[in-house]
Amino acid sequence: MSDKTFHHWPFFDDSHRELVNSLDQWAVDHIEDLVADEHTDLDGTCIKIVRALGEGGFTGYAVPAEGGGQTEKLDVRSLCLIRETLARARIGQRSDFTVWQC
Repeated sequence: MSDKTFHHWPFFDDSHRELVNSLDQWAVDHIEDLVADEHTDLDGTCIKIVRALGEGGFTGYAVPAEGGGQTEKLDVRSLCLIRETLARARIGQRSDFTVWQC
């Protein structure tokens, strides 16, 4: 796993570190099954990934609370940490996938 010491920089707080730890564990538990069919059904794989991220509560960081999101306002730090965490978990290596759309 890559160096995570930057998670302790002063502009990240405990909620950011908890988010990364939670998403790291989610990725360990789900990624391999979610990407098993990516070579034969890339669109379906992307849909499964986004659906699973939603079920895990992670897509809620892409909208503010008034739209059903996790935080009152969009927190760019959380979005960046989610993207970085997914990249380490192999999802981010897909050129056609971003955290919020396929």
